[in-house]
Amino acid sequence: MKTLQLIKYTYFNKMKLNNARISSILVWLLISIGLYGTIGLLIKQLSKGDACPLLVGVPACYFVFIALLLLIISQSKILKDRSILFFIGAGFALILAAVASIGQYLGEIHCPISSTGIPLCYLSFVLFFNLLILRIIQLK
Repeated sequence: MKTLQLIKYTYFNKMKLNNARISSILVWLLISIGLYGTIGLLIKQLSKGDACPLLVGVPACYFVFIALLLLIISQSKILKDRSILFFIGAGFALILAAVASIGQYLGEIHCPISSTGIPLCYLSFVLFFNLLILRIIQLK
């Protein structure tokens, strides 16, 4: 009986480890996708000056880039308590994306458009929502 319990315990701990590893890989993948898109916008913003909508006079893509940097720092294990930094960065970016998405839908804000015709604020909302879900999975 104890052997069976040990096997179950070992199996479920390995499953938990595998889920944490998979979610960590997915988090890094989503951060990389976000960085790729954001750096492209930053380059357009610096060259043309009108690629991103303004938030308190500052292009919103700058805030998204800072949020992604916070996520990188939190995922790279530099700090001891990394969850707070992750949730601050992803939470702020998610709220920003939600506000921009609503503004885009209402026609008050004009988000940059992807090559497929989807406003990037919609994609940003999906990206940061999924990042938060994956982080919650990592913590369980």
